[in-house]
Amino acid sequence: MKKAKIKIGEKEFPLEDNITTIGRAPDNKIIIQDSNVSRYHAEIEYRNGEFWFTDLKSSNGSFLNDSPIHSTVQLKNKDLINLGGTSEIEFIIEEETLEEELIAEKTAHKSNEDNKQLPESKPEAKQNNRLFKKSFLALTILLLLLGLSIILLLVLRKDSECKAKAIIDSPENGDVISQETQILISVENADCIRQIIISLNDHEIAQLEEQPFSAKIDPEDFPELADGGNYPLQVFIEDTKGNRILSSSILLAFETITPPTSEDQVTETPEDQINSNLPRKPEKISLIETQRMIQKIISQFSNRQNYKFEEDFLEAVRRATEEYTKEEGFSNRAEAYRDLINIEFHKENGLDAPLGFLLAMSRSKFKPEKRGQLEGLWQLSEDFIKKGGYKDLCPESSLSDKDQVCAAKTAAIYTKALVFKIFNGDFIYAVAAFGMTEQEAVMWANSLPQDRANFWKIIENRNQKENLVKFFAASIVADNPQSFGLKTDKPISSLYRNLILGSNL
Repeated sequence: MKKAKIKIGEKEFPLEDNITTIGRAPDNKIIIQDSNVSRYHAEIEYRNGEFWFTDLKSSNGSFLNDSPIHSTVQLKNKDLINLGGTSEIEFIIEEETLEEELIAEKTAHKSNEDNKQLPESKPEAKQNNRLFKKSFLALTILLLLLGLSIILLLVLRKDSECKAKAIIDSPENGDVISQETQILISVENADCIRQIIISLNDHEIAQLEEQPFSAKIDPEDFPELADGGNYPLQVFIEDTKGNRILSSSILLAFETITPPTSEDQVTETPEDQINSNLPRKPEKISLIETQRMIQKIISQFSNRQNYKFEEDFLEAVRRATEEYTKEEGFSNRAEAYRDLINIEFHKENGLDAPLGFLLAMSRSKFKPEKRGQLEGLWQLSEDFIKKGGYKDLCPESSLSDKDQVCAAKTAAIYTKALVFKIFNGDFIYAVAAFGMTEQEAVMWANSLPQDRANFWKIIENRNQKENLVKFFAASIVADNPQSFGLKTDKPISSLYRNLILGSNL
């Protein structure tokens, strides 16, 4: 194992374990007493001869060399890590190769031999030796001064950079724009801003020079975008030196809705009034509404990508929602396992808060009964968790136990491996691979292209596509129960909403 350490202030901590956890909580391996650092903020993992840093969905985030970290990143010698904006960590690799040690030893030995051979009886040799030492000292001082000058220039350059940020507060990512909408932008460190540029689908639509920074967008002005697709709304900062920097970006869909006239409205008959308290079959939602609901689900995940949505995928999800609308009561069943899922999936393993709930909804509807060899909320088999090595987490328990502790522990650690170790934070491909062994998932991940945005065309396996369709069908029903006629259920996000907003258990 390579020798490495992290330096926090004047303290140094050697990285001697495969996984080193960092945070405020006392059970972390490295404890940082900083209110801006989360209780379980991050971890450094040693695998395949390299060190990898993962932010565990902390409240205030992590930065590597001033760039925000959105997924697992590889660490290099002298990397600077910032936790929560206030705690700085320096990563240092200490390993010296055997060859370097041998060279150093030989050089030292040769230097000693040379020193021994100097004829002390000759004053010329002593004078030359003194001159060499003086020259070496002068050269060392010169190099130190040069190094200090370079560092000073870098610091001055860094301080001169514009550190402004412009964030789109409204509309939100995934919104459907059906009427004139106000674009609201909040700005930090505005002193170095010359103007804010707003771009829609790579075309400038507004240039703003004074606060408050806001503009309006009307779908009637962009009829060509009302095709069910997603289009980027981007905000650029132009600083006082003329540099243009992309600061934030979201995806929007466009739709023109004509409100019904009074002649189009249907008056409810007495018979309708009598039957109004009976459950009604919901109207079939449109593809664009299906897409909007899916995008809302994706917006709850930290490492979301700018995915492309094929019409065939949206239609498959819309059809699959019927499976999850046949009976009410899922939210009451889910609430019984609320704390268990939040702790095992989110707190202990750093997964996005919705993932454990939505996987359980899609695979069992929160009914842990055994179906064939599959059992528990996440429908895994005892044979699968034994072969994967997950059974060690609960050797005396079963996936079908009423408390579902064993099912939650094994499903969470398995899901963590899929999300972080194999698919680098991309939850969509982890969901598609659910049920594969880690070895099978690794082989599949290695065969995928670098650009994975159009997942529906990339994924060819029928079971993997079915996993995705069921996941999103279950998710949009669970988060919008009233829209699907489930009157007594509440949105599943109510069970983890506080965790999405960044608070800790």
